[in-house]
Amino acid sequence: MKKNQLVVITGASSGLGREMAKSFARRGKSLALIARRTGPLESLARECEKLSSPSADIFTIDVNSHQLVRETLQKLENDFGIDYFIANAGVNDTYPIDQDSTKIAQNTFAVNTIAVIDQIEFLKSIWLKKDQKNRNKVIVGVTSISAVRGLPESGIYSASKAATAVYLESISIECRPKGIRIVNFAPGFMKTEMTEGATYSMPFILSAQKAAELCVSDVLKGKDFIIYAWPFKLIVYFLQVLPNWAYRLWASVFMKLRGGRSFSSET
Repeated sequence: MKKNQLVVITGASSGLGREMAKSFARRGKSLALIARRTGPLESLARECEKLSSPSADIFTIDVNSHQLVRETLQKLENDFGIDYFIANAGVNDTYPIDQDSTKIAQNTFAVNTIAVIDQIEFLKSIWLKKDQKNRNKVIVGVTSISAVRGLPESGIYSASKAATAVYLESISIECRPKGIRIVNFAPGFMKTEMTEGATYSMPFILSAQKAAELCVSDVLKGKDFIIYAWPFKLIVYFLQVLPNWAYRLWASVFMKLRGGRSFSSET
């Protein structure tokens, strides 16, 4: 791998992660791509190198394999130095109210929260042990606007993303003076594998390519909290200030629009 600026992305084989990899590649960044599926990673690496990335290495790893992820991050840091880490891998399972969702909760929190925390805690501990001189590191955690309020039939997903968002906010206060910038990217609806099975209305939906381009652009501009489209910025503010009774009324309408259908996906 040729040393330029190195970007590490988890969940890079599809959707937002794949498009972020290509967006960084167009800007001449070196890439380390992590996901569970070798085939899509190989095709992505070839595409990124054609798009101006000096190098794109792939690592077929499940993010729940914490020790293997840590060993990979350690080697990348030792050999090249990691400049950007994008904790993108995630899962989303919706479920009916009469279903025991304990196993879904365990899997969702394992990927969306515990794995993210494990990766970030390990990586920042590596950086903080080194000399702070000229340290300029960036960690991006991909959360969701659903972290603001619990959505019907998505309570587990919303809770996992909310936990991650609060964690990112907390450590950002500690890390910023140490030369580590923590970014919370909270996208709304995107056209990805996660949403292709959904049958309900998804307002202001963007392609994964457009969302990734907006995210990468804002990350490189130095932003700490990113919501990719202005309508969702208004929605987030609206949901934050909405009284509980009014939110329950809005949520009941939202649930009817969903049609009670469920879907599941992961990256």
